[in-house]
Amino acid sequence: MSNKEIPIWEKLNLTMREASLLSNIGEDTLREVITRNPELDFLSYVGRKVLLYRKGFEKWLQEQYIIR
Repeated sequence: MSNKEIPIWEKLNLTMREASLLSNIGEDTLREVITRNPELDFLSYVGRKVLLYRKGFEKWLQEQYIIR
């Protein structure tokens, strides 16, 4: 198995850091938004790690006018 890095736009799930890089929104801001909205349907929890389903996250971003 090769140790090649998969491009962010091809990944199924994103870490908070990857979601931050993809969206150009700071990690702290993303964590705050997610903490206030735990019912978001693109979140997945693996132990203490939060993963974001990329397609759902991209769709949610397109629907947002202001992210605070």
